Amino acid sequence: MMYSQEEYDQVRRQTMQIESEKRAVLRLALIVVSLLLVTALLVLSAVWVHYRSREGIAEAAEAKAGQAEAALAQTRTELDQKKQELDRLTNVTTKRNETIERLTPRVVAHTSAAEMAQFAHAVYETPGHMVEVPKVPPNELLKRFKYTVNGQTRIYQVIPGFLDGKWVVYSNLVGYGK
Repeated sequence: MMYSQEEYDQVRRQTMQIESEKRAVLRLALIVVSLLLVTALLVLSAVWVHYRSREGIAEAAEAKAGQAEAALAQTRTELDQKKQELDRLTNVTTKRNETIERLTPRVVAHTSAAEMAQFAHAVYETPGHMVEVPKVPPNELLKRFKYTVNGQTRIYQVIPGFLDGKWVVYSNLVGYGK
């Protein structure tokens, strides 16, 4: 069987058309794959940047947490020191108040000079350097008293007063003696 030239041309045209369509489909597939690859790279880079920024934030948060823990430890140490200081001051205040309470009746009833000196020192150590007494202080209290604290002699002047309808005794440190 013989084919005519026209049939050969027709088969050739169809073959060329099929090949052309294949190339077009392959070109389109290449473009789509390239676009997908570029999109994947962009998404991957965005994820990487996001990951790195979150990693930086996490490192900063860990550093801040470490600083906060160090500050907490320092604050606790300072708090413990302040509590110890407060306990010490409370003990000193309690002893001073006990001394004043114990000596006030004796001082008002004309006691010894040594007890009056101890009373003058205790009154000076109170806030405001004064205490309330139940009645008029005796005249023997109106002089200077020497009291030794930690090897150092201090001289106190005791002054009575009447404040808001109550008798009070003030104690002033007037000098240091020998």
